[in-house]
Amino acid sequence: MSERTEIQAWTLEYLKAHNILYERRNTGRRGGVSFGKPGYPDIFAVFKGHHIEIECKVPKGGLSEGQKVARAEILNSGASYLLAKTPDDVTGFFAVLLGYL
Repeated sequence: MSERTEIQAWTLEYLKAHNILYERRNTGRRGGVSFGKPGYPDIFAVFKGHHIEIECKVPKGGLSEGQKVARAEILNSGASYLLAKTPDDVTGFFAVLLGYL
């Protein structure tokens, strides 16, 4: 399992364990047909009525230009964006969000 797959799996397990509504997304192209919106995050979640987009990356990974555009669109819409590189990123984000809501 790759590092990226590991953080993604850990994040999905965290969301499931905390009864946070989520959906795993895929984007790409198969058989000449595009699906998903390029640059959009791996996971869509709703926590206490708050829309969150989660992009999982390896610790040294950065966002592509398309992902930076998507992040700006998401943040400008009023939703939250989490760049998850470690389990601490995920737990810390939800701890702060819980205190905020």
